[in-house]
Amino acid sequence: MRHLGILATLAAAAAAAAARALLPEDLAGLHRLAAPVPSPNARIAAFTASQFSVAAGTSTSTLYISHLDSPTLPPMAIGTNVGSDPFWVSDSVLAVLCPRAGTTQICAADLSVAHNASRAAAPPTIVFEQVTHLVHGVSSARVHTGTSRIAFTSTVPLAPRPKSGSSGVVYDSLFVRHWDTYIDPNTRSHLFVADLIVDPVTHKVRLGANITDLFAETPDLETPIPPFGSSSDYSFSPDGNLIVFASRVPQRSAAWSTNTDIYIVRTDGSLPPVPISASNLGYDTLPVFSPDGASIAWLQMQTPQYEADINKIAVFSLETKKTRIVAKKWDRSPESLAFLTNTVLVATAQDRGRHKIFTIDVETGTVEPRTSHASFSGIVPVPGLHALIGLVSSQTAPGRIVGVDAASWAVVDLVDLNAPLIKDIELPQPEVNTPKARDFWFKGAKGDKVHGWLLKPPGFVKNGTYPLAFLIHGGPEGAWNDDWSTRWNPQVFAAQGFVVATINFHGSTGFGGAFTRAIRKHWGGAPYLDLVKGLRYVLKNNKQIDSRRIAGLGASYGGYMINWLNGHSRDFACLVNHDGIFDTVSMYYSTEELWFQENEFGGTPFDRKARVLYDKWSPSKYLHRWETPTLVIHGEKDYRVPLSEGLSTFTALQRRGVPSRLLYFPDENHWVLKPANSLMWHATIFDWIHKYTSKEYAETRVPVHVDSPVAEDVEADLAAETQQAADVYAEAQSGGEPALTVQQDAFQYDLSKWM
Repeated sequence: MRHLGILATLAAAAAAAAARALLPEDLAGLHRLAAPVPSPNARIAAFTASQFSVAAGTSTSTLYISHLDSPTLPPMAIGTNVGSDPFWVSDSVLAVLCPRAGTTQICAADLSVAHNASRAAAPPTIVFEQVTHLVHGVSSARVHTGTSRIAFTSTVPLAPRPKSGSSGVVYDSLFVRHWDTYIDPNTRSHLFVADLIVDPVTHKVRLGANITDLFAETPDLETPIPPFGSSSDYSFSPDGNLIVFASRVPQRSAAWSTNTDIYIVRTDGSLPPVPISASNLGYDTLPVFSPDGASIAWLQMQTPQYEADINKIAVFSLETKKTRIVAKKWDRSPESLAFLTNTVLVATAQDRGRHKIFTIDVETGTVEPRTSHASFSGIVPVPGLHALIGLVSSQTAPGRIVGVDAASWAVVDLVDLNAPLIKDIELPQPEVNTPKARDFWFKGAKGDKVHGWLLKPPGFVKNGTYPLAFLIHGGPEGAWNDDWSTRWNPQVFAAQGFVVATINFHGSTGFGGAFTRAIRKHWGGAPYLDLVKGLRYVLKNNKQIDSRRIAGLGASYGGYMINWLNGHSRDFACLVNHDGIFDTVSMYYSTEELWFQENEFGGTPFDRKARVLYDKWSPSKYLHRWETPTLVIHGEKDYRVPLSEGLSTFTALQRRGVPSRLLYFPDENHWVLKPANSLMWHATIFDWIHKYTSKEYAETRVPVHVDSPVAEDVEADLAAETQQAADVYAEAQSGGEPALTVQQDAFQYDLSKWM
């Protein structure tokens, strides 16, 4: 036995020695799984997984089936690049959205032969045959298998475009563009219903002759809700005679209103859609019927213009025509919703750094967390079983498909395509703060407890010294969670030899509504204090970090905060700003979803009261202090934080003589999504932060004073500085000095307190 113990120790040591760090090429080459879709008879589930080949420089999407009735069997590949968004037509016939002649159509195939063959022999070739031939294609679809009715969405022209040969487009209202696409003002996405006819012998599928536009009498309705809507925005009733759907309320103020409503419509189109949530002026989304068809539930944000409001659960009775809010006091915001039984809902929601599964009793409002670790997504009930299927990931494991027993809440792995790809890679666990946690808490702004994560690099030794990568999340109402990211992944930064710290500052989600709302009208206040205090907490409790070698990195609001830090802190050796805001006013007039800034700053920039806040929290007001080397990254198709914000940041840095670099992607939006571009993104960032956190560069810097006091009242401090600037400016004017020079001097009166 003693010899066996020695052998086990040696084997473990050899495995540790063989492990290597995670490279960006590894991250890009992992399978990216879409949520699984179980068949009506619960025997199989279909899902797609895309994978990038670094060698070939191309991506492949593979359609798989997983055997729910034989979970030990490996998943079977049905075909590559056949389509996306699979949905079941029957127990054995699967449909996908497939590319055909420059449009997206519906294609279908019978999988029964493949399912049976997989148990003994190689699967036969499966051919997906085209079902629809629509001029404008199909954007989403779902089937009611009991009646063989299909609901799908397609673009409808409301007016013919003039045949003048001109490329000009006339707009009379916003949106002009949304997320990464220019809007055609003369089209809408309508919901259609038709019969699907399945040949009983060949199982070939064709579309019935009658196709009904359910929005024919209300042409300005639109589903799915752009820009991220899907077939989750509509659902059949159990008998297939009704559809409930979400649509943005048709109005001229669409660009500065979050108002979406839930509607009911008959599938025969005999009556126009009827709204059932018109009294709510915020978001209404993700409607679902109860199994008995007596109720409809959906998620509801009750504050107009507030896209990060807590999602409440609304339940509508088709008998009484009344709506009530379930679990009113639950201080978490569900992100998905489904009926597990007629009286129990299942949802996923962020909670203290995790995406957990919860159940909600519709009658009592009792909420029960059913998971405690990692992050779950795409969770749906399995038909006929008291079970769920979906995806789970963590900071140390990419997404995999799991089944969840809805009685014991045991989680069972079903498909893990990435396990072989990461088996030789060392993925450090987030720092352990207590025996039951993998994260840390500290006293932040307002005396509140603030959450963070700490990740140490592979091969970390206690007597070593390390640089720090300080990552700042976007949103701003977002969070660093225990999940796997293909873009801002702390593991890939740790693999570069950095200790990685992330802070869930005031404004982050998953810590209660009040904590999230605290950022409104205080963009550079409490969140900034949390970051400064969190940084000092990390440095004070991790002596291995060289405080002269800190890189600050952030995207979106995180990019805004990078610009803000450049004007208010000297803690950082270098900065990386991805798609960040330069000027809050210019951002307002060039972005698309105006409700966001109007809510965050209390109105429009032409409202005098709100303008004070726009100016107070604009990084551009402090660019005369910018001196930290900064890498700026921006995408041409980013219409959320437009390219002009990145160009303005780079221009200001260059004009001030600050070491700076611009990485520009002509084909990316607010996110870098193309794998080859992701590799360049990582390479450029790593080159930048390694240069300015090198030991040689550190010799030119002074350590951060971790015990130095942090100004608690940032707003009062800024007000005092502004007043002093005004006083000096007035004095200078009376003496005839140039206003610009004196104003700059005034704002530089006490940089020491930001050191």
